[in-house]
Amino acid sequence: MPELFDSEGLERDPPFFKTYNMKQQIKRLWVRALRSGQYKQGKGSLLNINTQNGEECFCVLGVLTDLYQKVMEVGTWDRNNRLLDGETPFTVGTSSLDYISLPIIVRDWAGLTRFNPVLVVEGKRVTVSQLNDTGKNFDDLAKIIENSL
Repeated sequence: MPELFDSEGLERDPPFFKTYNMKQQIKRLWVRALRSGQYKQGKGSLLNINTQNGEECFCVLGVLTDLYQKVMEVGTWDRNNRLLDGETPFTVGTSSLDYISLPIIVRDWAGLTRFNPVLVVEGKRVTVSQLNDTGKNFDDLAKIIENSL
């Protein structure tokens, strides 16, 4: 049986695994939003709200989740149910979906097959959130997403 994860801890792509088929219109919206300057970049969670000044910071996947909420008019950021460090879950109905990885409904809406897309950047397999959390700014991420998904 093949190993499910490679030496870097990233999920392998079995031959039967569906390849990325991100919806191009949604990809354009995401890239445009990342370049817009309307989102302050954060790390470690989809949305982090500073508990002292209320400043909202989104990771790259949080921007996509926020676009889903705005376009589909479904779900909310549960600003009253933040964790101690400001991590804010995305909620649909009475279910808190997630605060770290892409919610299933957002993933399916965007046409992605993973909660955290794996891309090849500079010859290495990395997740979109790894790129976000290790210093790539939203402009860099927009270019990578534009060329890789």
